Amino acid sequence: MIRLYFVFLSCCVFTISVRADLPLAEQNRALQPIITSPNASDATKAIAKELADYLGRITGAKFEVQAGDGSRGIVLGTLAEFPSPALVKPLEICNTYDGKEAFAIRTEAKRLLLLGATELGASHAAFRFLEHVGCRWYFPAQEWEVVPQRKTLSVALDETDRPRILARRIWYGYGAFSDKGHPRGGSTQKDYQAWARHNRMAGSLTVHAGHSWQSIIADNKKIFAEHPEYLALVKGERKGPQLCVSNSEVKRLATEWALKQLEKNPTRE
Repeated sequence: MIRLYFVFLSCCVFTISVRADLPLAEQNRALQPIITSPNASDATKAIAKELADYLGRITGAKFEVQAGDGSRGIVLGTLAEFPSPALVKPLEICNTYDGKEAFAIRTEAKRLLLLGATELGASHAAFRFLEHVGCRWYFPAQEWEVVPQRKTLSVALDETDRPRILARRIWYGYGAFSDKGHPRGGSTQKDYQAWARHNRMAGSLTVHAGHSWQSIIADNKKIFAEHPEYLALVKGERKGPQLCVSNSEVKRLATEWALKQLEKNPTRE
């Protein structure tokens, strides 16, 4: 860090801190390794490998992934793995969920910190850094990637962030379904998962809120048979799968059903 001092005739003195760039690559040669904790999880190791691949495609250099203490290099991991007192508050997890995706990027003299409150936050830090240097992922599949070409690469980025919306997802409908025609783990699903990861489209919590009305009816067949007015009125006929949401008893029934689901599955949001 360079400090510039200015002195005025009024004897007022102030300082401006200018963050110096950290060189990462020069003329197709990597200048910094990617450092993970010796105790890094498989998920973090996978992100480190992906980060090395992108940096290699950008610069033409080979970036090594190494385990280390985080004193130098491109340091990727969690705050617990690489303690930094100044980041404890910015990466604090509040109310169980808010902060699970928090991340911080710090440029220092000998290292670039890509830290998260959790592994998910560390992933966000890595791809936000790549976004900063010019990478873009517009749609799933590599054909929609933009990867800049730079023989020389340096960075001066200090950023702390966390999502305001804790559950986020863009629904897809181009064939990435888990059915007999599209087995789980197929290429389209992997493309979608990678695209979501690159764009930090994750969730601090997972919300299951689709197609529940049919389940409410199926779990309360006797009640709905006795009370057809609980079903929607369609062309003069009461029938499912829609509910009569203006009926106060339907609201009560739906609330009780949802609470029972949470009792049976306490970890499900």
